[in-house]
This record gives sequence, structure tokens and C-alpha cells, in this order.
Amino acid sequence: MTRICSVLRRVGLSVAVVLTTVQPSAAQMGFLGASAPAPTFLGNLGGLAYNDKTHVYLHVFDSNRGVWGRFLDANGTAVGPSFLIGTYRQTYSLRGKVAYSRGNPGADVFMVIYTSDANCPDRCANAFAQMVQFTGQGGALVGGPIAVSPNSGNAAVSQIAEDVAFNPVTGQFVVSYEDGAYTASTDVWVRGFNAAGAPAVGPVNVSPGGGVQGASALAVDWQRNRTFVLFMGDNPQAPSTLGAFAYLLDGSSLQALTGQITVAPGYVIEPAVAYLPEADGFLTAWTGFTPGRDILGRLISSASGAGGPAYGIMTTPNRNEGWAALDYDAVSHKTLIAAMRDPSVIGGAIANGVGTMESTAFGMSTVASTVQGGGSYYPVLRAAEGGIFGLHYNVDYANSYVERFSLGPGGPSPAPTPAPTPAPGNPHAMISIDAPGNGATVGNPFTLAGWAIDTHQGSDSGIDRLDVYAVPQNGGPAIFLGLPQNQGERPDVAAAFGERFRYSGFTASFQHVPPGRYTIVFYPHSRSTGAYDYANAKTWDLVVGSGAVTKLDGPDWGALFNGSGVGMTVTGYAVDCSNPNGVGVDGIDVWAVNAFTGAGTYLGRPAMGLPNLEGAVGCGSMQYATGGFSFTNTTPLAPGTYFIQVFSHSVGAGSFNFARLTGVNIQP
Repeated sequence: MTRICSVLRRVGLSVAVVLTTVQPSAAQMGFLGASAPAPTFLGNLGGLAYNDKTHVYLHVFDSNRGVWGRFLDANGTAVGPSFLIGTYRQTYSLRGKVAYSRGNPGADVFMVIYTSDANCPDRCANAFAQMVQFTGQGGALVGGPIAVSPNSGNAAVSQIAEDVAFNPVTGQFVVSYEDGAYTASTDVWVRGFNAAGAPAVGPVNVSPGGGVQGASALAVDWQRNRTFVLFMGDNPQAPSTLGAFAYLLDGSSLQALTGQITVAPGYVIEPAVAYLPEADGFLTAWTGFTPGRDILGRLISSASGAGGPAYGIMTTPNRNEGWAALDYDAVSHKTLIAAMRDPSVIGGAIANGVGTMESTAFGMSTVASTVQGGGSYYPVLRAAEGGIFGLHYNVDYANSYVERFSLGPGGPSPAPTPAPTPAPGNPHAMISIDAPGNGATVGNPFTLAGWAIDTHQGSDSGIDRLDVYAVPQNGGPAIFLGLPQNQGERPDVAAAFGERFRYSGFTASFQHVPPGRYTIVFYPHSRSTGAYDYANAKTWDLVVGSGAVTKLDGPDWGALFNGSGVGMTVTGYAVDCSNPNGVGVDGIDVWAVNAFTGAGTYLGRPAMGLPNLEGAVGCGSMQYATGGFSFTNTTPLAPGTYFIQVFSHSVGAGSFNFARLTGVNIQP
């Protein structure tokens, strides 16, 4: 099992966030329609979660002084009547948020958190939770209200329930809340609960110090078993300064793994966060003022807590945007963002799986306002399954809807088509390769390192995307290698070109490149122009020598398999050109790794020794012409999205080689 604990960090490609808005891509998305409305109270916040075991949404909304819920099937049609979840005493029960025990086969329950005056003789605020199950006919409460904190029954301490997430590794829900709300000393706390609703971990104060902190948001890294908590307000360590701050927490103990992370300094509001497994990090978002109201973002590494540079997610000129919601989908390899936009509509934007913006903002909500001065507000976004997202929003402060959108299966980015070379002039994009040297021979894997800048007017290195291709010198199609990890610190570049170019370094590690002579091409993308600077692309010659190479011929990315995946065929070749024993590979393992939980299922070993001339061509010897393999799955898999990982083992090696993988969707 140790080979599969890190699903995407081991595939032989170092992937990083790259940071621009390019051409509109709303056409990528299918609009699947909105549910019937649910009446809401003053348009307050709502929640949405998806149950991939029974294929239903739990839609949570404020109505008639309480927090209510209703179940919708996968097509957005109500299943059973709405039901009261959050109780009240005098005035209100509001701000419901919900998470589902997704990715955990031993649990099938939702946790709804809310803020209520249920324990107060007079108006006050306390944080509570309620477990909910789907009965097949509608919703049922499991047990009674849960005290989120030891102060949930204390009318003298005001609280606000803020966010809830599920950790499939521990099988626990994580809740964040404000304690001491509406006072000059407000802290953000987290606490863990098991699937029965009993306290399991905490409570833990994650903003100890002075000042007021709140509006917290949670996300869970199920690969490293880490919880990320993001909040805004006074810097607890220096209350005279404002910003958005975060901590990386151990997923089991909820104890801090890092010091306080400054995500965004200054006056920012409405933080949000999503975990991106392909980036091995958390995409944070917030409403900033630049000087207009815009959605900005930053990727924070789950490994170290280090952050890349901030960049625009929705920054439409002369148009205010705020209150972002975002989620990642493993089938489409996309990150969908929703936010409120002038004139009071819900807008959308699309990024890829590592946070690269692939669209400008576009209209997303389709339910029209019927009230003068009304509009659409407070989006909540959740990935469902099969590349479909559900979106909650409120219309006219009166009705709550769930609308569905499809992004469909996706895969690697296509190679860009070079634009005509412009007239000679002063270069704007400049790329330098530090290692390896031009013409060097490298093994498998190999690493490229250097720096890239764009001297157009700006405030940073100017390069927000760097696409790397390997072009075989003996002919054949270019191989897309990937996107380097950029924004490394380079004091030498800052000294030579200016301080704004300090974070211009990049590194990229690649594997499974067939042996041969290649021209490596670096295509820089300019933040300033929003286009590739093909005229200043960098080329570098390399000889890729011996090493283990695995190629998957099937299944394709995003392939759909019914029958629980039984009968799914995995084919390709695996050779080790540096190994003189036969084809150099003496074993292959095939695993299915749940894209949401990281849980692995061993499927078996393929038939080996099949004819495959690609391996022989790559290694330059017919000795490797029988490196082909074929595997037909006989192990049923639960419905969901999986990474199919193929590990080859070189003859005499002490461990398996890095995996090759593809993503599939399994249906009953």
C-alpha cells in the first residue's frame, strides 16, 4: 500500500499553479437546468453536499426562522418534502452548511452545522450541528442537536458556525466556528466529530492571539491527511494588521503542522478554499480591492505551507465580483469557480486541475430575477460525479435553487499552435536554462531548472505559464511534458533585471519519456498580454538515455465503465532500456485509487510479454519488442472516479518505478 499513498505526486511530472486568465471557455460547460425553488428567509446563506452512494444532493437553506433541508436526485428533482433541521427558541436558526461522508464506505451520513438561539433565554448565538440521512424517500434526522463546542449552551458566549468538511482518511467531520463572536476578542476554533456525531478531536483554537478573526473555510487533503483552515480579520500575532491567514493541521489530531500562513495581507473579505490533488495544494480565494472588488487567488502547498504569488480569478474591469465558491472535479480535471457579479448575477470561471485559469468570467446562473433591484446571491458549489457540479444560489432574497453544470471528461492540455513570428524588436520574454546543459544526456527521470521573465510592464516576473514540449529529432509528434513548478526565488535575476523578477525560477521533473534525442521547447505565456510569446520560445537539446518507460494505450482519460468496472481493459507497454535482462521489467501491478479518498484497490497483474514495437523503437533494440501488457479487471469497484495506476518493476530493482496513470469513471 505504500506505493499508492501519494496518488499524483509520483507520476513523474512536477505540476504547479500557473496564473492567468486566457480566452473565455463557458462553451466547455453544459448547462443542465435548475431545480424547483425552495422558499428562503431573507436570502441568508445555504449549503449543498452530494451523496455519491445514493446519488442525491442535500440542499440546506434558511426558511421560516429555521434551517431546512431537502433532497434532490442526481437530475435536480426533489425527493420527498423539505424538513426542519436546525431548531430555534426565540428568533432564528440560520447559516446552515453541510458536508457528506464522501469516500468512506463505512459511513453514509450528512453533518449540517448552523447558528441558533435555541439555548438562549434571550437573543444570542450558539453553534450546533445535526446529523441527517437519506431514507430513499426523503430526509431523516439522526439523533438530536449536537453542541459544536463546550460553549454551545452558554448564552454569555456568542458563536457563529462557519464551515464543515469530511476527512475520509479519519472518517471524521471537521467543523470550524467563531467563539466570542461580536466581541473584540473573537477566535476561530476547529473540532472533530465521528460519523455518529460524537466529539472525536478538539476543540482547537487556530487563531490564538489578539483581535477579531472569523469567516473561516475548510478543505481536506486526503492524500497527506491534512486539514487546511483559512480565516480573515486581524492578524492574531499583530492585531493592528489585517489579512487572510491559514494553518495546515494534522488531519487526525487537528494540531498545527505549520506556523501561521499569511495568504493575503491587507483588507480582504469572503475567503474560500478547495483542495486540488493534482497540484498537491489548496487553492485559496478571497474578495480583494484592486481597487475594484475582485476575486483573487493563491495556491498553498500542502507539503510545506508555502504559497505561490497571488493572481486574478475574476477581475473583470468596471465590474464588482465577490463571495467566491470553488471545487475540483477529478473527471474533468477542472476547478470550477462561482461568485456574485454585477449586476447581481452568479458568474463562473474555469481553471484546470492545478489552478491555471482557462476562462474569463461568464454568466452562470440561469434563473432570472423577477423583482426590481433583486438578483442572485450567495453561491455554494459542489462537485457531484461524472464531471457534474451542483450550484446553490438565492434569487431575490426569496427563493433558493440548485443548478447543475457539466464539464465532462478531460485530459492533458493540447499543444499550442505557434502564432506568426512578429517583426524583430526588443524581446519581452526571456528564458534561461541552468541545468542540464544544452545537448546533455539525462536518464529517466530527469529535472529541468532555470528562470523565465517577461519585461512588459507589471509587478511580478510576468510569466504565468510555461508549457514544455519534447520534440523528437528523428520525427514524430511532440510530447507534452507539462508545466514547471515556477515562482522559485532567484536573487541573481532580481539583481540583474529588477526586484520584481525575484520569484522567477522554475523546476520541472519528468519521467516516462522514451529514450531518444529531443529538442525541448519552452513556450512562455505573458501575464501582461494574455498570450503566448512564441517569438521568444526557448529550445534546448537533450538526449534522454536509458531508464524505465511505461506507456498506457488504454483506457483513455475520462472513460466510463459500467458493471462496477469489471471487464475494464488496461493495455500498454513497460520496458527498462537500461536493464539487460529481457525487456528489463519482471512485474507490473495495477491499482485503482479513489480520486476523492486516495483509498487504493489492488486489481492484479497483467499478462506480459506481448508484442509491442513502440518499446523496441524507444529503446533502440528489438530486445524490447515484447514489452507489451494487457489486463482485464475482475474486481468490482464502488461507483466513483478512480485513477488507474500501473507500476512496473525493473529486474533486480528494490522497488517499483513511478506510476503511469489514467482517470476513469465507474458506474454500477
